Amino acid sequence: MVESYCLEAVRIIRGETNTLSDHALVFSIGQLLAREWDVVIRHIGRMTNNATNGLACLYCGAPAGTVLFQEPPLVVFAALSKDFSSLA
Repeated sequence: MVESYCLEAVRIIRGETNTLSDHALVFSIGQLLAREWDVVIRHIGRMTNNATNGLACLYCGAPAGTVLFQEPPLVVFAALSKDFSSLA
Protein backbone atom coordinates (compact mmCIF):
# COMPACT_ATOMS: atom_id res chain seq x y z
CA MET A 1 0.00 0.00 0.00
CA VAL A 2 1.25 3.44 -0.90
CA GLU A 3 -0.14 6.31 1.17
CA SER A 4 0.61 9.96 0.58
CA TYR A 5 -0.77 13.14 2.06
CA CYS A 6 0.14 14.91 -1.20
CA LEU A 7 -2.96 14.61 -3.37
CA GLU A 8 -1.07 15.78 -6.47
CA ALA A 9 1.52 13.00 -6.00
CA VAL A 10 -1.30 10.44 -5.72
CA ARG A 11 -2.87 11.76 -8.94
CA ILE A 12 0.47 11.63 -10.76
CA ILE A 13 1.17 8.06 -9.62
CA ARG A 14 -2.34 6.93 -10.56
CA GLY A 15 -1.91 8.50 -14.01
CA GLU A 16 -4.83 10.88 -13.46
CA THR A 17 -2.81 13.89 -14.60
CA ASN A 18 -0.09 14.54 -17.17
CA THR A 19 1.92 16.62 -14.71
CA LEU A 20 5.53 15.37 -14.72
CA SER A 21 4.52 12.46 -16.98
CA ASP A 22 7.87 12.66 -18.76
CA HIS A 23 9.87 12.66 -15.50
CA ALA A 24 12.15 9.63 -15.02
CA LEU A 25 10.94 8.98 -11.46
CA VAL A 26 7.28 9.00 -12.51
CA PHE A 27 8.14 6.63 -15.36
CA SER A 28 9.96 4.26 -12.97
CA ILE A 29 7.04 4.28 -10.53
CA GLY A 30 4.71 3.48 -13.44
CA GLN A 31 6.90 0.52 -14.42
CA LEU A 32 6.84 -0.84 -10.86
CA LEU A 33 3.07 -0.49 -10.66
CA ALA A 34 2.64 -2.31 -13.99
CA ARG A 35 4.17 -5.49 -12.56
CA GLU A 36 1.98 -8.39 -11.53
CA TRP A 37 1.25 -7.35 -7.98
CA ASP A 38 -1.62 -5.63 -6.29
CA VAL A 39 -0.82 -2.08 -5.23
CA VAL A 40 -3.28 0.28 -3.59
CA ILE A 41 -2.49 3.99 -3.81
CA ARG A 42 -4.51 6.24 -1.58
CA HIS A 43 -4.54 9.81 -0.39
CA ILE A 44 -4.60 10.43 3.34
CA GLY A 45 -5.19 13.85 4.82
CA ARG A 46 -2.29 15.51 6.55
CA MET A 47 -4.23 15.66 9.78
CA THR A 48 -4.60 11.86 9.68
CA ASN A 49 -0.85 11.44 10.14
CA ASN A 50 0.10 13.77 12.98
CA ALA A 51 3.81 12.93 12.97
CA THR A 52 4.23 13.63 9.25
CA ASN A 53 2.13 16.77 9.48
CA GLY A 54 4.20 18.00 12.42
CA LEU A 55 7.46 17.51 10.52
CA ALA A 56 6.06 19.17 7.40
CA CYS A 57 4.92 22.20 9.41
CA LEU A 58 8.20 22.36 11.31
CA TYR A 59 10.27 22.75 8.14
CA CYS A 60 7.79 24.60 5.94
CA GLY A 61 9.74 27.33 4.15
CA ALA A 62 13.13 25.89 5.08
CA PRO A 63 15.73 25.59 2.32
CA ALA A 64 15.61 22.35 0.36
CA GLY A 65 18.04 19.68 1.43
CA THR A 66 18.53 16.71 3.68
CA VAL A 67 17.79 17.01 7.39
CA LEU A 68 19.21 14.39 9.72
CA PHE A 69 18.10 14.01 13.32
CA GLN A 70 20.03 12.51 16.20
CA GLU A 71 16.63 12.01 17.81
CA PRO A 72 13.09 12.85 16.69
CA PRO A 73 11.93 16.45 17.28
CA LEU A 74 9.51 16.98 20.16
CA VAL A 75 6.65 17.57 17.71
CA VAL A 76 7.00 13.95 16.58
CA PHE A 77 6.88 12.61 20.14
CA ALA A 78 3.78 14.69 20.86
CA ALA A 79 2.09 13.50 17.66
CA LEU A 80 2.90 9.85 18.34
CA SER A 81 1.64 10.13 21.89
CA LYS A 82 -1.60 11.58 20.54
CA ASP A 83 -1.88 8.76 17.98
CA PHE A 84 -1.22 6.06 20.60
CA SER A 85 -3.67 7.53 23.10
CA SER A 86 -6.42 7.41 20.46
CA LEU A 87 -5.88 3.65 20.16
CA ALA A 88 -6.56 3.01 23.84
